[in-house]
Amino acid sequence: LQAGYDVRLRSMPAAPVNVAILPDDQVRVSKTLLTFTPQNWAAPQQVLIAAVDDDFDELTPHPGLVDHRVSSADPLYGDIDAGYQTPFANPSRVDTTPRTIEVAVTDDDNAMILIDESSNGTPLLEGSSQVRFYTLSLTSRPRADVTLTLSADSQLTVDPPSVVIPAAEWSLPLTIMSMVANDNLVEGPHSGDITHSAASDDPQYGPAASYQNTSSTPSPQPNVLRILIEDDDIPGLILTPTRINVLEGGSETYTVALAARPTEPVQVTLTSDSQTNTNVASLAFLPDNWMTPQAVLVSAVDDADAEGPHLSRIRHTATSADSNYQTLGAATLTVDIADDDSPSVFVAPSVLDLEEGGSSEAYDIVLTTRPTDDVVIEFAVDAQVSLAAETLRFTAEQDRCDLRTVVFETEVVVTPH
Repeated sequence: LQAGYDVRLRSMPAAPVNVAILPDDQVRVSKTLLTFTPQNWAAPQQVLIAAVDDDFDELTPHPGLVDHRVSSADPLYGDIDAGYQTPFANPSRVDTTPRTIEVAVTDDDNAMILIDESSNGTPLLEGSSQVRFYTLSLTSRPRADVTLTLSADSQLTVDPPSVVIPAAEWSLPLTIMSMVANDNLVEGPHSGDITHSAASDDPQYGPAASYQNTSSTPSPQPNVLRILIEDDDIPGLILTPTRINVLEGGSETYTVALAARPTEPVQVTLTSDSQTNTNVASLAFLPDNWMTPQAVLVSAVDDADAEGPHLSRIRHTATSADSNYQTLGAATLTVDIADDDSPSVFVAPSVLDLEEGGSSEAYDIVLTTRPTDDVVIEFAVDAQVSLAAETLRFTAEQDRCDLRTVVFETEVVVTPH
């Protein structure tokens, strides 16, 4: 958008007259020198004015000034202020000198800190390595460097925690990275906030700076970036293992822990049937020890019934002022019982955890009753493991006492590949 004005002389000069057009930094002109001669002195010469797009946030309107300097060999057209006539005389003018034209400039810059985040509301998974990137930039040129401090709440981490935007590089966006903190609390879908604050010798980018936030997730203030979080914590009871083998008259252990941090103490009550007993009736977990496994000893009742292999189940029920655990369903441990009143082969434990290239582990094999003849057990393994023996032999002559679980137990070493 341009505006224009005309310059002419009021009388014929005795020598050429040069008029220098001198704009300030707010405007630019189409001509910087006009020359009037005794031949063209009466013809007006037009000057066009346009505003300079300077990227600074300024008042609307703000003044732009065009000064004029006259030089000539004609002494009547020397550089004297009294020789100017302008129709723009106005008491409110910034510069009331007749030789100066004042232009009202409308500003198109708005000083704001731009928080640009474009995830479209996709949540980050808690406990994962997912990262959320966003950028910070300025919408206008500052008159001094701008320092931005980033403060994340307990749900998030932010890197870097502060950035400096040099005045000369104001239009270059700076990338910020945020991740979700893993807090082990059962929160369901929730969010975390990153608050931005500014400091600068330019008051437009100081503590009272304005912000533009492009995130699709609503936030309490424009200077706050809110990130949605998908919780990975689910209340529950962890039984390790969930199934055990026990010989009648023998015992085995398992552990109980909570799957997520409770806000209140949790009591876990154990209920077994007539086939098993536990060494504790209940377990207590606190917010400080919720993830520490607590051991439970299970004993299989040694009765005189020939039942063969049979099952027992132990229920675990949680009670707590924490509603997440108060409404939790029961967890069940399955106990496979080998009857010592019926001939069978008892293996314990039934599951081994091995690491490739790691150390060997062992399990026990026991005959539940005395054999009348030799018993040979053959092993079949896949390509993932190897055994220290291919067969295992039990003989009737080995039985010389009633401690069958000691006399007949034979250790078989399993070596991982």
